[in-house]
Amino acid sequence: MLTGLARPDAGTIHLCFCAALYGMGKAERESRARELLDRFDLAEAANRKFAGYSKGMKRKLTIAAGIIHRPAILFLDEPTTGIDVASARHLRQLIDDLNRNGTTIFLTTHYIEEAERLCDRIAFIVSGRIVWIDTVDHLVQPIQGKHVVQITSTHTSQALHAGLSQAFPGVEFSLPGPGRIRVQADTPIHVGPLIRFLEDHGAEVTEARRMQMSLEDIFVRITGIAADAMRKEKEKGGGPK
Repeated sequence: MLTGLARPDAGTIHLCFCAALYGMGKAERESRARELLDRFDLAEAANRKFAGYSKGMKRKLTIAAGIIHRPAILFLDEPTTGIDVASARHLRQLIDDLNRNGTTIFLTTHYIEEAERLCDRIAFIVSGRIVWIDTVDHLVQPIQGKHVVQITSTHTSQALHAGLSQAFPGVEFSLPGPGRIRVQADTPIHVGPLIRFLEDHGAEVTEARRMQMSLEDIFVRITGIAADAMRKEKEKGGGPK
């Protein structure tokens, strides 16, 4: 009876090829490839061709290829864009683990909440130019302790905005979009008087909810890019970083 050597699977071949480009020896690169396939939950799919991987699996394999030689610095360009929620969560955890273990990571993303969660320092880029760079703690400091309410109404106007500002001094009002009024203050906001004022001036309130301010508010304030425009860009898979 003839026996043959087991053929390496496709995932291992791909990772070993990348490792060889970095000058890693055969034994080291094969061991490291198996380790990463297990770590990225790709071992069971290792025999598939790369074309048969899902988007999330492809993303994980390419990141594994990028870290197989244990780089001190890693550049990731929108690693969670276009993949399912479970894969995105897994990738964020892997990125966080890599950083905690000493890898410096430059991450580009148009998901500001992702940057806030993963990064120590953030740079806002608009039209290819850095307009602001700071630590996360310093960036969010101006919004700490702020109270925000968003009111949805059948009617909004500049005249109504001016009337609210006059009737409620010390409270900041803005009109982020049709039918919406954003209310911001340094102290808790009492919604009842606002609703009564709007209804007395012919505006029917359909919703009033308290909002948690985030780094996105800081981005809008610094760059002047409206939150609605950012959300539309996210839906298309692009947008300002």
